[in-house]
Order: sequence, then C-alpha cells, then structure tokens
Amino acid sequence: MRRMTHAVRAVGRLLVVLGLAAGCTASRAVAPLAAGQHGLTASFGGPFVEFAGAPVPVPFFQLGYRYGIDGHTDIHAAVHVTGAATSGVGGFDVGAARELLTADGGRPRIMVDLNTSWFYGDVRPGEPAGGFRFFPELALVFTWDLPARDGRRPHRIYVGLDNFFEAAPTFSYILTPLFGTEIRLHRAVGLQIEAQWHAPWVDTTPVAPVWYGPGNRGVVGVKLALDVYLPTKDERAAARARRNGGAR
Repeated sequence: MRRMTHAVRAVGRLLVVLGLAAGCTASRAVAPLAAGQHGLTASFGGPFVEFAGAPVPVPFFQLGYRYGIDGHTDIHAAVHVTGAATSGVGGFDVGAARELLTADGGRPRIMVDLNTSWFYGDVRPGEPAGGFRFFPELALVFTWDLPARDGRRPHRIYVGLDNFFEAAPTFSYILTPLFGTEIRLHRAVGLQIEAQWHAPWVDTTPVAPVWYGPGNRGVVGVKLALDVYLPTKDERAAARARRNGGAR
C-alpha cells in the first residue's frame, strides 16, 4: 500500500511538472525570422483532461515575441497569462532558436531551441510560502517547406522532440514528441496547429483528474498559435517606394 501511495505521489509530482511543460507555447523553432524582423505570437491550448465527462484541452494562453538576429538565429520571450490570472502562479520564458540546416526541396530544415521557463507564486494559502522555479528546455525540430507560388510564403509541416527539465528541488524530465503545421493565412500571418504527446512512458491510470493519452500513457495535447510577422526594414522601404511611385 505504501509503495502504491508513493508511486501515485511520484506520478502526481511529475504531472505537475508536465502541466507546466504543456503550458508553454507552440514550437518557435519552425523557421527563423529574417534579420532584423519582429514577430508576435498568441498561443492557446494544452493537454486533454476530463471535464464534465468529456476530454477538453486545458486553456493555457501565452503571448510571445520573437526577433531575428541574422536570418538563422532568433531570440524569443513569452508571458504565461492563464496561471497568473486563475491561480496566482505567474510565469514567463526566454530563449533562443538556431537554424542548423536550411531547407532545400525535400530536405527538412533543422532547428534547435534552448528555452528557459520561470514560474513563481503560491496557489495555496498559509505555509509554506510560495516559491520560484526554473525549468530549462531543449527542442529539436525538423520542418518541411511546402511548394508555394512566386511571392507567396510557404505552408509548413514539422515534427520534433521537446525536452523539459526540472533541476531543483527535485529532478523531473518530460519528453514530448510533437507534430504540427503552419498554414499561411496571409503574407504576414500564420496559423500553427500542433499536437503533442507529453511523457509517453508515464502511466496516468492512478491519478485524478483523468488525463488522456494512448493506453493511459502520458498526456495528449493540442495547441493553436497565431503568428504575426511584422515587415522587415527592406519590406517597409519597398512599400514606401511603391506608394511614392504610385503617387507620381
């Protein structure tokens, strides 16, 4: 009985970390921004849990920012809105993504993303007081750019592995295979749809609430992200030149 209780508690602690991992944004290592380009992201969704007898994704919401350094490297940051608004646990993340291999025809782009998530606050009244936690994260993503007409931005599909760590006060590790697509709705707007399978080796049968995963292993989640690509300096200059030319 004690072994069962200990196992349930261990899985429960791991699922708390999993909840933080699942609360992060959709992948930001799909493709790098152009040098000097700014980008904005609103990401929504999370792991499926049972609510009113049905599987419902947890409505995690993040607002993010990206900046292109050199056409191959981005820096990024995001604010985790849901936890701060509902439970008093605030969070933010900062990181950098680097393109290791460019896409070429059927060859995928390869990007690596090093991210650090920071959470703070207190969800329980009384002692112990709320604390501060730090979670490093490393992701590897393979992206295929789909054929596009001249002047159009390509749709993309991607697969990857995300590694989310808790280093202290206890060590926990969440591996997340992921699969997604970015559909370009406009030259400056993309819609990401991403499916994730968090901790596929963990048996979630003995815990509550019910988490949904194949064979009660891990947790499946889905994320939607709206990506806004602000025009580069060259694009703004070209737009001004077109306007000035049309005014003559």
